Amino acid sequence: MSLVFAVQAKGLEGLPNKLRKFRIGIIARQSVMLKLAGQEVVGRSREDYLRGPRPGKLGRVSGDLARSTQFRISGDRVIIGSNLPYAKPHEKGFRGVVPVKAHERRVKVVFGRQRGFIVQQVRGHSMNLNIKPRPFLSTALKDAKDSIIEIINKQAGYAMKEAMR
Repeated sequence: MSLVFAVQAKGLEGLPNKLRKFRIGIIARQSVMLKLAGQEVVGRSREDYLRGPRPGKLGRVSGDLARSTQFRISGDRVIIGSNLPYAKPHEKGFRGVVPVKAHERRVKVVFGRQRGFIVQQVRGHSMNLNIKPRPFLSTALKDAKDSIIEIINKQAGYAMKEAMR
């Protein structure tokens, strides 16, 4: 013979069903959470890091980098970035030689200085560049961490309320 105990708690009779509903509610809200998180990071990047005093932050010259900074949802994650070729050198920094066509040499140097490039020398068809990193995405993501946690908690609260009905 075996010994069996049964424990019953008042009010928790439908707990497995409520937990299943909660899980379904969280999954249903995943795209909303990702969208809100993407908006938060892109907004912080545009407002806090893509405008402001140099040399610590990227000031706006044309506004192209701010407009190109976007997010997209891919499956269960949000991808944030820019498709402009100079976004990565600004985020991570760059030191190296870049080719310059003869007719663009003068224009590149002038615009390069305006965008924070340090042109070390121009020789023939190339120039040495040293761009200090001025991150605008990774820092915005770090700054948005608490807001993202708040977004998740708020959506989980909505899912819990629905599940408990």
